[in-house]
Formats: sequence, C-alpha cells, structure tokens
Amino acid sequence: MLFIMMSMLGAASRYGLSLIFENIWATLIVNVIGAFLMGYSSTALKTRLQPHHYKAITTGFLGSFTTFSTMSKETYVLLSTCAYRMLILYLVLTIIGGFLLCLLGVKAGAR
Repeated sequence: MLFIMMSMLGAASRYGLSLIFENIWATLIVNVIGAFLMGYSSTALKTRLQPHHYKAITTGFLGSFTTFSTMSKETYVLLSTCAYRMLILYLVLTIIGGFLLCLLGVKAGAR
C-alpha cells in the first residue's frame, strides 16, 4: 500500500510541476531533480530505512516522478520539427545535467 501511495504522490508531483513549467522544461526539471534525489537517497536513506520504505521512495515516488518515456517523446518532437539546437540543449541538460546532479546528490547524502 505504501508503494502505491508513493507512486501516486510522485506522479501527482510531476503533474503539478508540468502545470507550472511549460513543454519540455517541465520534463527536464523533473528529471534532473529526480536524478539528484535518487543520488541522495542512494547514500543518505538506503541504510537508514527499511528496504520496503527505501523502495517505496526510490522506485515508487522517484520512478513515477521522473519519466523517460516523456523525455523520449519530446526528443522526437524536437527532432521532427527540426529544432536541432533545442534538441541538443535538451539532451545535454537532461543526460549530463542529470548525471552531475545525481553525483551531487550522492555527495550530499554521504554527509
């Protein structure tokens, strides 16, 4: 039950941010925030929580909060509309930014 509630909360949070930010920026923001939180959770929470609580947060909340499928669709839209500069910026910020924020989260969680 906890897993389902956390998944619903993650999806609702993503939806809420999509109402605040428009188009691809909502997905980008959600994915880099999720990357940071996943990195943080992997160090700060994994040993402090029961396994089912940890999975409810990471797989449940963060899994439903972030979204690879939406990123893929938005990448396709940018490609099909020949928005190449925006496509490159979007992919670089999402992939490299997400990775760097995950590392930052790991370091923050280790403190």
